[in-house]
Amino acid sequence: MIGIVLPFIALLVPELRIPENRRSVLIRAVLLLVPVCAGVAAIFAYNAVTFGNPLRTGYHYWCAFPYDFPSIVWSIHNIAANLAALNSPRVYLAVAAGTAGLVLLHYKRHPQYRAYLAFLALACAPAAIAHLFYAYTGTRFFVLPIALLLMAGGMGAAQMLPESVRQKPWGLAALLGLLQPTLPSLYARLQTVPVNRILVSFIRHNTPSNAVIVSGANPVYLDWYVQRGTSRTIVPVSRDVGYANLLLFPSGRPNPSVLPHIGHVRTPAMLAAGGMDPVPWTAMDQPNKLLELAKTGRPVFVEKLEVPLSYPDPVTKSMFTVRRLNKLPLIQLLPRTAY
Repeated sequence: MIGIVLPFIALLVPELRIPENRRSVLIRAVLLLVPVCAGVAAIFAYNAVTFGNPLRTGYHYWCAFPYDFPSIVWSIHNIAANLAALNSPRVYLAVAAGTAGLVLLHYKRHPQYRAYLAFLALACAPAAIAHLFYAYTGTRFFVLPIALLLMAGGMGAAQMLPESVRQKPWGLAALLGLLQPTLPSLYARLQTVPVNRILVSFIRHNTPSNAVIVSGANPVYLDWYVQRGTSRTIVPVSRDVGYANLLLFPSGRPNPSVLPHIGHVRTPAMLAAGGMDPVPWTAMDQPNKLLELAKTGRPVFVEKLEVPLSYPDPVTKSMFTVRRLNKLPLIQLLPRTAY
């Protein structure tokens, strides 16, 4: 996203043709680039201190594959998946609104039309094109062009209003204020259910501070919102859970000969190459460890919002009695008396 600086550099280029302006252009260029360079230098310094190399980041630490292999992170083979990720009604809405807005601005000969189009092209196009080649997908990588296209749609729509209305912004603001009560309903339709937020609220308020929680949710998220400040223990239900499915490579990249496929990094070869487990065990891998915790008197709960319906599995059921909690997405595992 450093490409956002390009439109501002473009503004300075024409002035270079005027000799008496060159000193001023140089000063402004330095003032423009110093904060950018300072930000990049701060990132490099942090990486050097934390990961031992200015160019090594947390992505390399957590996901040595694929991030230690640039030819995999950036590849022409990723274009199809990224285009598929953009196959979304929200993206279509932004493109349609932006196109219509830009056409209207051009038709109305808006004085800022060319400048806005240039900013859209220079600030957004490089990053958007680059992310088409990126190994991971998502509309979040295209949020800036989506936002600017929607703004263009709004500006174009404004050109259709009578001049008398556009000259009285307070009246238009009052009209928009009258529409305010409809926004929560519209927002609710556009948003997905915040499952993780609901989940942590249930766990915090319905389990004791020493509980063992078996969960399918992100353990880093739960560590901050559920475990922090208590003696709770978070146990991922399986290796399919985020972070539990990764291997750490703190000191360097694995040999290319052991490369797995994206999404299946936990291979014996990757472990043998020096991969370390960020999560030492999971409930399905070692249910006996779960039983050991229960036998110390700690209550064991399973959240049912993110955990698969197939859990508790037969092995776990042979060790525990399952007690369902009324009106709560939680079940409790009680160690069988035979143990």
